[in-house]
Amino acid sequence: MMGATPTSSAALLMQRYFHEYSVDHAAFADHPIAASAHAVGNPNALYRKALTRESYVKAEPVCDPLTLHDIASYADGAAALVLTRRDLVANEFQHALVRIGGSAVVTDRLSLHDRPDPLAFESAGAAIKSACRQAGILPGDVDILEMDDAFTIYPVLSVEAAGFTLKGHGTTWLK
Repeated sequence: MMGATPTSSAALLMQRYFHEYSVDHAAFADHPIAASAHAVGNPNALYRKALTRESYVKAEPVCDPLTLHDIASYADGAAALVLTRRDLVANEFQHALVRIGGSAVVTDRLSLHDRPDPLAFESAGAAIKSACRQAGILPGDVDILEMDDAFTIYPVLSVEAAGFTLKGHGTTWLK
């Protein structure tokens, strides 16, 4: 028995985005180009070659319309966050301490066909708004936002859901 995979679901979302907002695949190039630019000077990066707009546009589909450049490698990086109480931080710790003002996790329906609007990443919007409410700020006050970018369509839908930009404008907002 076969079903939808994360890659095929992301491909369906991107196709729908093309249809709804009259954009083409090239509109999604800026995010992977920026990510590859950050990797160029990182000796720990898996891929250290800069991606050009031309190579992004000319790439063959893996799961139409997604190309290799729209799909993050599962071995392509990591992030870590250490949380502790101030009194446990060593006196010789040299980095600035940061207070986390808000954090939220929200889940949504897994199946795209169960969502009223498959392009509305309601859980991403709800999580960002909840974290901002806890911190006493508005989404527009956010300086750093880390999002799931397993597929180039995800950060586009996330910034739209959070209200950082209007629906259909996520690709230009991420430039």
